[in-house]
Amino acid sequence: MHDPAVAVPGDVQGLVEVLRPLGVDGHEGQVGAVQLRQPGGLRRARRRLLDLGREGRGHLELGLQPAYLLAQEAGRDPQDGVGGHAGTIASTMLILLPPSEGKTAPRRGKPLDLAALTCPELTDARRAVIDALVDLCSGDVAKAAEVLEVGATQHDLVALNAGLADAPTVRADAVYSGVVYDALDAPTLSTAARRRASSRLAVTSSVFGVVRPGDRIPAYRLSGGTTLPGLGSVAGHWRAHLDPAMTDLLGGGLLVDLRSAAYAAFWRPGPELAPRVATVRVLHEVDGKRKVVSHFNKATKGRISRALLEDGANPGSPARLAEALRDLGWMVEVGEPTAKGTQLDVVVEEL
Repeated sequence: MHDPAVAVPGDVQGLVEVLRPLGVDGHEGQVGAVQLRQPGGLRRARRRLLDLGREGRGHLELGLQPAYLLAQEAGRDPQDGVGGHAGTIASTMLILLPPSEGKTAPRRGKPLDLAALTCPELTDARRAVIDALVDLCSGDVAKAAEVLEVGATQHDLVALNAGLADAPTVRADAVYSGVVYDALDAPTLSTAARRRASSRLAVTSSVFGVVRPGDRIPAYRLSGGTTLPGLGSVAGHWRAHLDPAMTDLLGGGLLVDLRSAAYAAFWRPGPELAPRVATVRVLHEVDGKRKVVSHFNKATKGRISRALLEDGANPGSPARLAEALRDLGWMVEVGEPTAKGTQLDVVVEEL
């Protein structure tokens, strides 16, 4: 980090100090070991970045990369420039998950602070949803239950929404539950994978638009297809507000879109982002026939997210994502690129 730069041959181990201005949030004392990846051919060359255990705020990853690969990716002759290793700042992929219908309500915690959430520019849009939801659930309980499509035995969910503004909060990855999140199993991720999750995972939310795993939120009940009195369609509301924030959140990285159809309607990446959009579909194959099964779909998406975080792969295109998933043992078929991105079909035979 200081001049002059020194070229070091062979494998390198070292520590990098990341200061508060880069956005380290609570993990300063958990630096962790630098993980080295051995050469495995050019198709895996991108994965030879040294994992420094913690990325900066947004979509930056610090790493060391062989100079010949830097030259190759920049379109230059690999023989140009100096040998050894060079420092890089590379864009990281964004894995975009759906929320879960089921949530674990925290018993205690700080009240909601909208300004402290990821993408604070969405504060007004978030407050509009919360106000409409609280107004609905503070009135006629039966009407609120009908709008929210909850049964007569679930009126406690209406009361949960009514107290949303003052409800206790915890990390989002402790609130969301269900098949996807059971398979992701965030609490058991390695230290390095948890750090990657903080900058590579995001969750679409009916109330908050988008949140990161470390954002503190309360439990709530609001499906993506709901229309709220005084607000209108939740999906339409977020379509009007999410694009600038999501585009900024994605940066120059690859979008790994694991959302279900209801939440994909919240934000549709523009054609200019299509080369960096990979939409993942999970197909269950039995006796040569393939179909989409909800449970397989959700569980596999959670497992894919976990595997990518643990492995540290940081693909920059749908084709490289397919390669990374195959390397991790998945059967993947790549569709033709379109103006909406590229669809990757992950075929599973058993859960």
